[in-house]
Amino acid sequence: MGESARTCLAREGIVPARFFSPEIRESWKRCFDSGLDPFGDPTTVQVAVAQLNRRREESYLVRRLAKMEMENLHRQIAGSNFIIIFADSNPDRTLPGFMWQEEINGTNALGMVAVTHKPAIVHGEEHYFRDHTSLTCAAAPILGRNGKLVGIIDATSDCRSRQRHTLALVGMSCITIENGLFRERHKGDLILELHSRSEFLGTLQSGLLAFKKDGFLDESNRLAMPFLQDMQPMARIHFDEIFLTPFREFLNRLPGRQISLSHRQRGQFFCSEGL
Repeated sequence: MGESARTCLAREGIVPARFFSPEIRESWKRCFDSGLDPFGDPTTVQVAVAQLNRRREESYLVRRLAKMEMENLHRQIAGSNFIIIFADSNPDRTLPGFMWQEEINGTNALGMVAVTHKPAIVHGEEHYFRDHTSLTCAAAPILGRNGKLVGIIDATSDCRSRQRHTLALVGMSCITIENGLFRERHKGDLILELHSRSEFLGTLQSGLLAFKKDGFLDESNRLAMPFLQDMQPMARIHFDEIFLTPFREFLNRLPGRQISLSHRQRGQFFCSEGL
């Protein structure tokens, strides 16, 4: 399949729909349009030591949180011949500092996530270059404020060790890191965890909303976005515009408790203080 797809790409400039998923075909097209020969070899590009050290310093917090989560992830898939990789938003491997953009190494999960900001899995012949077709890689984005890409986690193995649940585990690790970054950004603010079912509070399924002391919303995590669908993303939104309970009354009820709130448009939710 891979060789036929490469032949079509080289001859016609596109990968026909009978090959691969739309996401993989779009990635191959981006690689081809950037000048990569589908029958060629990937290029090894390593970041200079000084540049690597500077970028490590710039991403210190996300790397610290990622390191802890990568250790947990490694234990979850231990014995499966996986390597766990953290990349910054460019993306590079932070150890030892290799570049994995699509325009350098062709279609790969890290490179796809850097472009799309969405989870990706690339298996075997879906890789652009033949040299990578023995691998399976699953990667997911770490998103910061306003959806900015701040990092990527990738789990790569040989094709024989492929596991269907790997991408889900990588995605959960990235959400854990995002929530850690969210709490760091809002240490002096009121953080609320919300969910329509009380038993999901305190889990990765919870939405997070950060309010300033005056009751105005400062930020929401990606799982809380459905609460704000009808509101302008950059608008200055007050607690009282979202929920029926007035902010000051809510503050008196909140400390140390799990309470219910009625959303003005979407019914009842349960919330607790997201310490």
